[in-house]
Amino acid sequence: MDQETSYHHGDLRRALLAAAHETIRTRGAARLTLREVARAAKVSHAAPYHHFKNKDALLAAVAEQGFRALRQAVEARSAAAARPALALQEAAVAYVLFAVEHPDLFRVMFGPQLADKSAYPSLQAEAAAAYQAVEEQLARCGLPGEGSSDRAGHLALASWAVMHGLAMLLIDRQVGEVNATAAEDLAKHVTDIFWLGLSGYHAAPDSGSTG
Repeated sequence: MDQETSYHHGDLRRALLAAAHETIRTRGAARLTLREVARAAKVSHAAPYHHFKNKDALLAAVAEQGFRALRQAVEARSAAAARPALALQEAAVAYVLFAVEHPDLFRVMFGPQLADKSAYPSLQAEAAAAYQAVEEQLARCGLPGEGSSDRAGHLALASWAVMHGLAMLLIDRQVGEVNATAAEDLAKHVTDIFWLGLSGYHAAPDSGSTG
């Protein structure tokens, strides 16, 4: 193939995704094009179209890998928690650290371009699995065991909102430059405060209203 590299079918997709990840990491998703990915992978400009019909499809595949890695990070860190009560905190730390270590990928995963994931079922499934991992750590704490399913859902959503909000504040540098160690400490302090409020919410009557 002249000066271009030849790949087997499966290897080509992996090479293109690796090139896409690197381009996003070093130049940002806005600079990503199928032509640029082909150049980085040293294949013809037409080669990416064998796997991805357009840039959005490539971004969806990148985001799918990101959600899988996020879920695995949350599960691994939570599983190592000394006791169930710490599982949610460890999930939050894993979530925040993933964002801090992969900020551009994190923005792709949750960005507006892929907000409607229904067009990409495998991406939608991985995103749902990542959220379920957070729900499972909340369940380990014993908080949503009683009451309505709506109440349990609200608890999970509140947990996710805290994790995600802190992650976005950090990667957007709204709290200054923060390294991984400082991000971990912040995540622990924030979840400690959140835990107090969460425990109070769980103890309150399930009235079904905010008034």
